[in-house]
Amino acid sequence: MTKGLLEVADNRLKHPEMTVKETMLKLFAIFLKAENAANTKYMKEKYTGKLREFIETCEIAEELNDLSDERANKQAKGKWPEFKEKYY
Repeated sequence: MTKGLLEVADNRLKHPEMTVKETMLKLFAIFLKAENAANTKYMKEKYTGKLREFIETCEIAEELNDLSDERANKQAKGKWPEFKEKYY
């Protein structure tokens, strides 16, 4: 339980379609399912994958915001690379 609560506190994530409270509860629930000692290897892999996907989804908004800020700064100077434009 302590490890799961630390995971939630350290990440400070926000899912784009959920409130902060819902995001933290979902993250905690998936974490507990992934770390359940009674799980089979398959179930551990399954929920570890779901945890990774959930965290990636939560980080997309922040990453897009960072890219947007960088794009605005670099385009003004003419130094925005084409590969980042495609990624953006």
